[in-house]
Amino acid sequence: MTFESNVPLEDLPEIATTMIATLKAESLVHTVRAKVQRIVPRVGDADTTSGRNPNTLRVVLAPASAQDVQGLVPGLRFTGYVDTVTGVAGTPRLVSMGSTRTR
Repeated sequence: MTFESNVPLEDLPEIATTMIATLKAESLVHTVRAKVQRIVPRVGDADTTSGRNPNTLRVVLAPASAQDVQGLVPGLRFTGYVDTVTGVAGTPRLVSMGSTRTR
């Protein structure tokens, strides 16, 4: 299982692989921790028919623990943030993930 979210381009320099994200869903009592696995590059022009914001890139996160995602199903929607302190040295900041869904 993975999580996908669109992140504004201006926030991408703050995010690196292995940073930890904290995700919450209305239907869950606990939060889910996930690691930034990769940022998906956009190839070609923005697709205006997809409904995706052309000023964002997709971030893929992997669960930090199998226990966190036990019982989850694809399609669940989460909100959350990436804790930039968990990555390389820089200015600590929380980057909002907005709407995130399981795949």
